Amino acid sequence: MDEHSLRRQICNASQALWARGLIVGDCGLISTELHRRRYLVTPPGLRRCHLDESSLQIVDLGGSDINGTSELDLACWQPHRIAYKAHEFGADHGSTTRATVTSTPPMTEALRRVTGASDQMALPGLPPLPIVDAEDESGIVDAMRTTNAIMLKGMGLFCCGSDLSSTLNTLEHIEHAATIELACLNHRS
Repeated sequence: MDEHSLRRQICNASQALWARGLIVGDCGLISTELHRRRYLVTPPGLRRCHLDESSLQIVDLGGSDINGTSELDLACWQPHRIAYKAHEFGADHGSTTRATVTSTPPMTEALRRVTGASDQMALPGLPPLPIVDAEDESGIVDAMRTTNAIMLKGMGLFCCGSDLSSTLNTLEHIEHAATIELACLNHRS
Protein backbone atom coordinates (compact mmCIF):
# COMPACT_ATOMS: atom_id res chain seq x y z
CA MET A 1 0.00 0.00 0.00
CA ASP A 2 1.31 3.46 -0.80
CA GLU A 3 2.25 6.01 1.88
CA HIS A 4 -0.65 8.36 1.13
CA SER A 5 -3.19 5.53 1.65
CA LEU A 6 -1.51 4.45 4.88
CA ARG A 7 -1.57 8.03 6.18
CA ARG A 8 -5.27 8.30 5.40
CA GLN A 9 -5.97 4.93 7.09
CA ILE A 10 -4.16 5.96 10.29
CA CYS A 11 -5.99 9.30 10.47
CA ASN A 12 -9.35 7.61 9.89
CA ALA A 13 -8.57 4.95 12.49
CA SER A 14 -7.44 7.55 15.01
CA GLN A 15 -10.62 9.58 14.59
CA ALA A 16 -12.82 6.47 14.77
CA LEU A 17 -11.11 5.19 17.93
CA TRP A 18 -11.40 8.64 19.51
CA ALA A 19 -15.11 8.87 18.59
CA ARG A 20 -15.75 5.50 20.27
CA GLY A 21 -13.79 6.47 23.40
CA LEU A 22 -11.11 3.85 22.80
CA ILE A 23 -8.38 6.52 22.82
CA VAL A 24 -8.53 9.94 24.47
CA GLY A 25 -6.74 13.25 24.02
CA ASP A 26 -3.25 12.65 22.71
CA CYS A 27 -3.00 9.13 24.18
CA GLY A 28 -2.72 5.94 22.22
CA LEU A 29 -0.35 5.09 19.43
CA ILE A 30 -1.20 3.78 15.98
CA SER A 31 1.53 2.60 13.62
CA THR A 32 1.90 0.85 10.30
CA GLU A 33 4.96 -0.48 8.57
CA LEU A 34 5.81 1.88 5.73
CA HIS A 35 8.70 -0.18 4.46
CA ARG A 36 11.45 -2.21 6.08
CA ARG A 37 12.44 -0.60 9.40
CA ARG A 38 10.37 2.55 8.73
CA TYR A 39 7.03 3.05 10.47
CA LEU A 40 4.30 5.63 10.09
CA VAL A 41 3.01 6.65 13.56
CA THR A 42 0.66 9.02 15.34
CA PRO A 43 2.79 11.82 16.83
CA PRO A 44 3.16 12.69 20.50
CA GLY A 45 1.27 15.68 21.88
CA LEU A 46 -1.45 15.95 19.22
CA ARG A 47 -5.09 15.15 19.93
CA ARG A 48 -6.06 11.99 18.11
CA CYS A 49 -9.36 13.46 16.87
CA HIS A 50 -7.62 16.24 14.93
CA LEU A 51 -4.82 14.44 13.12
CA ASP A 52 -4.26 15.05 9.46
CA GLU A 53 -2.03 13.13 7.09
CA SER A 54 0.80 15.66 7.29
CA SER A 55 1.00 15.41 11.10
CA LEU A 56 2.03 11.74 11.12
CA GLN A 57 5.68 10.85 11.74
CA ILE A 58 8.02 8.34 10.19
CA VAL A 59 10.22 6.60 12.76
CA ASP A 60 12.83 3.88 12.70
CA LEU A 61 12.63 0.69 14.75
CA GLY A 62 14.13 2.48 17.76
CA GLY A 63 11.37 5.13 17.67
CA SER A 64 13.56 7.97 16.41
CA ASP A 65 11.84 10.40 14.05
CA ILE A 66 13.76 10.24 10.77
CA ASN A 67 13.01 13.94 10.19
CA GLY A 68 14.13 14.87 13.71
CA THR A 69 10.94 16.79 14.59
CA SER A 70 9.95 15.09 17.85
CA GLU A 71 10.73 11.83 19.59
CA LEU A 72 8.17 9.23 20.57
CA ASP A 73 7.77 8.22 24.19
CA LEU A 74 10.04 5.17 24.10
CA ALA A 75 8.05 3.36 26.81
CA CYS A 76 4.91 3.74 24.67
CA TRP A 77 6.79 2.66 21.52
CA GLN A 78 8.32 -0.42 23.19
CA PRO A 79 5.54 -2.97 22.50
CA HIS A 80 5.28 -1.72 18.90
CA ARG A 81 9.05 -2.09 18.47
CA ILE A 82 8.94 -5.58 19.97
CA ALA A 83 6.12 -6.67 17.61
CA TYR A 84 7.90 -5.37 14.52
CA LYS A 85 11.22 -6.80 15.65
CA ALA A 86 9.65 -10.20 16.36
CA HIS A 87 8.22 -10.19 12.84
CA GLU A 88 11.57 -9.21 11.36
CA PHE A 89 13.30 -12.16 13.03
CA GLY A 90 10.43 -14.60 12.49
CA ALA A 91 9.72 -15.06 16.20
CA ASP A 92 6.15 -13.79 16.35
CA HIS A 93 2.90 -15.71 16.74
CA GLY A 94 2.71 -16.84 13.13
CA SER A 95 1.26 -13.75 11.50
CA THR A 96 2.98 -10.89 9.77
CA THR A 97 2.97 -7.75 11.90
CA ARG A 98 2.49 -4.68 9.75
CA ALA A 99 0.24 -2.59 12.03
CA THR A 100 0.02 -1.96 15.77
CA VAL A 101 -2.28 -0.03 18.10
CA THR A 102 -2.07 0.90 21.78
CA SER A 103 -5.40 2.14 23.10
CA THR A 104 -7.32 2.63 26.32
CA PRO A 105 -10.60 0.71 25.89
CA PRO A 106 -12.61 1.54 29.02
CA MET A 107 -14.67 -1.65 29.30
CA THR A 108 -11.65 -3.89 28.90
CA GLU A 109 -9.77 -1.98 31.59
CA ALA A 110 -12.85 -1.90 33.84
CA LEU A 111 -13.30 -5.67 33.49
CA ARG A 112 -9.64 -6.23 34.41
CA ARG A 113 -10.07 -4.12 37.53
CA VAL A 114 -13.45 -5.57 38.55
CA THR A 115 -12.26 -9.17 38.21
CA GLY A 116 -8.86 -8.49 39.72
CA ALA A 117 -7.21 -10.33 36.82
CA SER A 118 -3.44 -10.06 37.08
CA ASP A 119 -1.89 -12.56 34.64
CA GLN A 120 -4.63 -13.11 32.07
CA MET A 121 -8.25 -12.24 31.53
CA ALA A 122 -10.99 -14.51 30.22
CA LEU A 123 -13.29 -13.01 27.60
CA PRO A 124 -16.31 -14.76 26.09
CA GLY A 125 -15.56 -16.25 22.68
CA LEU A 126 -11.91 -15.14 22.68
CA PRO A 127 -8.61 -16.68 23.75
CA PRO A 128 -7.36 -15.56 27.18
CA LEU A 129 -5.91 -12.04 27.12
CA PRO A 130 -2.43 -11.94 28.69
CA ILE A 131 -1.76 -9.13 31.18
CA VAL A 132 1.86 -7.99 31.27
CA ASP A 133 3.72 -5.17 32.99
CA ALA A 134 4.42 -2.50 30.36
CA GLU A 135 8.13 -2.44 31.30
CA ASP A 136 8.56 -6.23 31.16
CA GLU A 137 10.11 -6.69 27.73
CA SER A 138 10.62 -10.45 28.12
CA GLY A 139 6.98 -10.82 29.29
CA ILE A 140 5.78 -8.92 26.23
CA VAL A 141 7.94 -11.06 23.95
CA ASP A 142 6.68 -14.28 25.57
CA ALA A 143 3.03 -13.19 25.28
CA MET A 144 3.46 -12.19 21.62
CA ARG A 145 4.56 -15.70 20.74
CA THR A 146 0.96 -16.87 21.11
CA THR A 147 -1.30 -13.84 20.70
CA ASN A 148 -1.76 -10.57 18.85
CA ALA A 149 -3.30 -8.72 21.83
CA ILE A 150 -1.92 -7.96 25.30
CA MET A 151 -3.15 -5.85 28.22
CA LEU A 152 -0.24 -3.71 29.37
CA LYS A 153 -0.51 -2.69 33.01
CA GLY A 154 -0.63 1.09 33.25
CA MET A 155 -0.72 1.56 29.48
CA GLY A 156 -3.81 -0.10 27.99
CA LEU A 157 -4.49 -2.66 25.30
CA PHE A 158 -1.85 -3.42 22.68
CA CYS A 159 -2.89 -5.14 19.44
CA CYS A 160 -0.94 -6.04 16.31
CA GLY A 161 -1.83 -7.58 12.98
CA SER A 162 -1.08 -8.01 9.32
CA ASP A 163 -2.78 -4.72 8.46
CA LEU A 164 -4.52 -1.88 10.26
CA SER A 165 -8.01 -3.23 9.60
CA SER A 166 -7.31 -6.62 11.22
CA THR A 167 -5.57 -4.91 14.14
CA LEU A 168 -8.58 -2.68 14.74
CA ASN A 169 -10.89 -5.70 14.46
CA THR A 170 -8.95 -7.41 17.25
CA LEU A 171 -9.23 -4.34 19.46
CA GLU A 172 -12.96 -3.95 18.79
CA HIS A 173 -13.69 -7.67 19.41
CA ILE A 174 -11.91 -7.49 22.76
CA GLU A 175 -13.76 -4.34 23.83
CA HIS A 176 -17.09 -5.82 22.71
CA ALA A 177 -16.46 -9.06 24.65
CA ALA A 178 -15.42 -7.06 27.74
CA THR A 179 -18.62 -4.99 27.50
CA ILE A 180 -20.74 -8.16 27.38
CA GLU A 181 -18.86 -9.72 30.30
CA LEU A 182 -19.25 -6.56 32.42
CA ALA A 183 -22.99 -6.50 31.68
CA CYS A 184 -23.26 -10.14 32.79
CA LEU A 185 -21.29 -9.45 35.97
CA ASN A 186 -23.56 -6.49 36.78
CA HIS A 187 -26.65 -8.61 36.17
CA ARG A 188 -25.39 -11.36 38.50
CA SER A 189 -24.79 -8.95 41.40
